[in-house]
This record gives sequence, structure tokens and C-alpha cells, in this order.
Amino acid sequence: MVARGRDSDHIMCGEEQHNVSIRHGHTEDTWWTYRSMPIPNGNGSFGASYMTCCDVSAVHIRRRRELVIEQIESQIISVLDTEQLWKEISRELELASSDVPCALLYCKRADDSSHFELISVVGLPEDHTAPDLLDASIHAPLELAIKQAIDSGVPSVLPTKVLSPELISLLRSRQHQEQCRELAVCPLQVGKLSYPFRCCINGE
Repeated sequence: MVARGRDSDHIMCGEEQHNVSIRHGHTEDTWWTYRSMPIPNGNGSFGASYMTCCDVSAVHIRRRRELVIEQIESQIISVLDTEQLWKEISRELELASSDVPCALLYCKRADDSSHFELISVVGLPEDHTAPDLLDASIHAPLELAIKQAIDSGVPSVLPTKVLSPELISLLRSRQHQEQCRELAVCPLQVGKLSYPFRCCINGE
């Protein structure tokens, strides 16, 4: 398709094209779009093409990872108790290794809107230092992201660079051990009960 655009005297646009590239020291999936525009020569006939490419990998991957959350929500509709709930969520996150670099599952305390109890982790080493009790009030960007996610019912994404050094150091890809660049706060709804959790799903 790219070759046709290069030799065509018509404007051509390409949909997302999948390509496996070597970036950041390892192979990873990437997606690109392109646009080819003809350039006339001196007599007005077709002379060459001007082609631009746009890396849309981040958008594609984020969309794919949001589907992971939707799948989890569909899997937990019939959950009968919180113990089973955490097991089902953790299992789904473990299976999505390519779409969930790492995850921290927190449950909001019923009597406190700022404190969250750690339920489980995915993709972190056994000696991880994730806080058992997360006080969101001392992390202003995170507290705002949590509030937006809970109020809207959809994931809220923020760059990890705005987090505290302690939290940043936790968020690494379980596949490549690279620092995650984004964090998504994803609220889960089970029946009439809401179980918000913090999950880094876009950090490759």
C-alpha cells in the first residue's frame, strides 16, 4: 500500500498499519498511518510523492488496554463476594501481560474517601514496596485522577512523572522492566457497589 502511494498521482491515505519495531532496546508492536501527496514536475505531470507517516501506537495501545478493563467488568458481573472479586480481577490482569505492564489493585475505604487499601499487585516483584495504605490526599495529581475516574466511571490517565518518587519507582513493565510513562486510574463497578482500583495499563 505504501509502495502504491509512493508511485501514485493521487492523494492516498493509509489506515493503521501494524509493524513490529525495535525501540527502547527491544521489539514492540507499533501502528502507523500515512498520507501520500503527488508532487508535479515542471510540465505539470506526476513527478514524485511527498509522504508523511504518523506514529499512532500510543492511541492504539491505550484503546486496546481499555478493552482489558471492559473485559474484566464483564467477567465480574456474577461475583458473589469481595474475595472472589479480587481473585477474578487479579487473574484477568495476570493473563493480560502484554496489555498490563503492572497493576496495583486498591480498594477505597468505606469511611474515608482519601485512603485506599492494597488488595493485590500484578507484575511486581515479591519484595515490592507498594504502600499497604495509600493516602491519595498527599498526591494531589493522583487524588484528582481518582476523583475524575470515580465521578465519570471511565479511566483517568496521567503521566507518571507527576507522581512521588516512591510511586514512580514501583511502576515498571513486567516484560521489559522499563519505567512506565503513564498511569491509568480505572474504577470498577460491580452491581451497585464501586471498587475503584489503580492500574498502570499504558506504560510500555
